[in-house]
Amino acid sequence: AQMRAFMTDGARSVAIAHAASGELRPDDPLALLLAGHRAALKNDAAEAEKNFSAALARAPRGWEHETEAMLGLLKARKHLPAGCAGTADAALAETPSRLGRSSLLADYADEALDCVEGDQGARAKHVRELVAKTVAELARDASTPLSPDDRSDAWRIVWEAREQLGDHAGALEAARARLDVIDRAIAAQPDPERATTFDGARMETLEFLARPEEAARFLAEREKQLP
Repeated sequence: AQMRAFMTDGARSVAIAHAASGELRPDDPLALLLAGHRAALKNDAAEAEKNFSAALARAPRGWEHETEAMLGLLKARKHLPAGCAGTADAALAETPSRLGRSSLLADYADEALDCVEGDQGARAKHVRELVAKTVAELARDASTPLSPDDRSDAWRIVWEAREQLGDHAGALEAARARLDVIDRAIAAQPDPERATTFDGARMETLEFLARPEEAARFLAEREKQLP
């Protein structure tokens, strides 16, 4: 997930440079998207909100940067007085969804949970329910272009949403699904050092599932594998 963010930031920097050189019209949706990102980097939430909104208004339905713009808009509104719960609720409930079927959908859902943090109202509950349902569907779908790391992160979001809803059984189910993704990823990685990428997530999940003996055995085995 961190590598994806790094790659996205790199591509965005190149696009910003092109926009600054005048290769894009100021009212081009991509130029507006990049203006939103520039404002966000300056912590100017109001300017970011204005540009992300304009990008979405001008872009055609199904624009390749649509989910990115929606995520930027959500993040900007999180820092404005009106908040972002309503934005999250509307986007997650929209049919057909504009959030796509990629890791960006999970990123959006994760931000949506932040939008309703500490809120026990009806809309906040609805957002959590939408997050749990939508991201579980994404994570279960083997055809979605998710890396094992992204799929593991998606199940962690479902787990968190279920916990916030007071659905401990649902959280346990999501944690078990996450563990299955992690175990299959570790088994497919012959290099123990590279497989350690998943160790933190595996230990966290085993702890939540109340399987300390298995966690201890896993640590002991990993220590033997590493130089």
